[in-house]
Amino acid sequence: MSTGTINASTSAAAIGDRYPARPVPDDWPATRQLTEQVLKLWAAASPRTETPRSHNFRRRGLTLLLEWLQEQPGDNWQQRWLASGADAAGERWADGRDTA
Repeated sequence: MSTGTINASTSAAAIGDRYPARPVPDDWPATRQLTEQVLKLWAAASPRTETPRSHNFRRRGLTLLLEWLQEQPGDNWQQRWLASGADAAGERWADGRDTA
């Protein structure tokens, strides 16, 4: 008789069948915000303890990222991020190397 519990011998495939991953949407309201809206949200969430130089450095980095994403195909930030290959590249996304 099965109790429905998962033990150490349960395979990953069986767990995946029992608890399938939720689909990840590529579109939601925040992904359609304008660049200036994203920068305002970032500024509101930025730590108040950082130096002005650090704040400006991070703002410039975000601005460069958003400019780069605007060059990618897609209708919103998430679709552009996925289309760029950056998500699949993981930590290597900023290296500028071919991730295929």
